[in-house]
Amino acid sequence: MMKDPVSKALFCLAGSVFVLSATSCSALQLTSDKPAEPAPAVVAAEQKKTAQTVQTVTRPSAPAGTVRNNSIPVDKIDETLAVKAKLDSFAYEHAVRSNHTLVPNRYKMEIFRRGTQYVARYQEVDVDTLRTEIYLGTTKSTPYVGHIIYVEKTCEAIGRSAALARAGQFKVVKARRTREVSRYDAKKGWVY
Repeated sequence: MMKDPVSKALFCLAGSVFVLSATSCSALQLTSDKPAEPAPAVVAAEQKKTAQTVQTVTRPSAPAGTVRNNSIPVDKIDETLAVKAKLDSFAYEHAVRSNHTLVPNRYKMEIFRRGTQYVARYQEVDVDTLRTEIYLGTTKSTPYVGHIIYVEKTCEAIGRSAALARAGQFKVVKARRTREVSRYDAKKGWVY
């Protein structure tokens, strides 16, 4: 997987392309999406770059990662990727748990009258939009800081009665992008 280890290394991991310099890496915001193979044109473009940075190239439909000014030594890349995998797992569990604890949720809908019609409404976290970012922390007790990014949707259905509204076809009436910050503790894992 590694090519030209003296000056620069190019490798693929979980659908992302990383360019590493031999000494240290500026960077890094690792973005998490569903794994996808990078296009050959993307790989070729990354090989031509000469900057000594780590950059994430994701699927064309997903937003590209942003390079930060943090400095991550090459020997910490493996540790960072392992902690990133833990963040991805933590974020998914958080999103699933949020779908049950948001009020109103799919299981405990809010039902109210609007004119002569009844409206059933609930909120949910769209797990398909879930994305994570990881950054180096500034203290020894917090070696990493992570962002969990997702879209929170509000869905409504209308009916002539409360039962018809609850059983109706729900449409998204509002979507809100949410970014939550969590920190990594070596003993506890990812915490809020």
